[in-house]
Amino acid sequence: MPPRTKTPSTQVPAKIGRPTKYSLEWAEQFCARIAEGQSVAEICGRRDQPSQQSVYTWLREDEDFLERYARARDAQADKLFKECLEIADKATPENVSVARLQVDTRKWAAARLAPKKYGDRVEHDHKGGVNFQPQILIQCSRDREEEQIKIATHHEPSELQ
Repeated sequence: MPPRTKTPSTQVPAKIGRPTKYSLEWAEQFCARIAEGQSVAEICGRRDQPSQQSVYTWLREDEDFLERYARARDAQADKLFKECLEIADKATPENVSVARLQVDTRKWAAARLAPKKYGDRVEHDHKGGVNFQPQILIQCSRDREEEQIKIATHHEPSELQ
């Protein structure tokens, strides 16, 4: 029997797994839905959409998609802020507490989506120099010093002077 030799194959190996649903067109539609106010879970819950895990993987691996997604989240925050103004303008004395709850909820969500723009401003305002070195005052008792001198020399401190 002749010896078998391995020859390199010229065929391209088949990709394993399901084909990806990601495309530039899909990314634009996805980000448009995010900007309209839908969540990733809502979008991915539909049968024709990829899983949330796939979306988050694509966000980690694709800088362009991540940038589009970030802009969509900013647009979503802007939409929520606009809704706050509309709700406040339509509020009446009868529904003011409901309107306040709706506005506060949207403000909270907008602050989480775009903290630099809609988050609470936290300012650390310090004036003057700050000395971070602790100042420790060590005081020795005069009586204790005298007692140590007496023990060490067997004489009274006054005798040594």
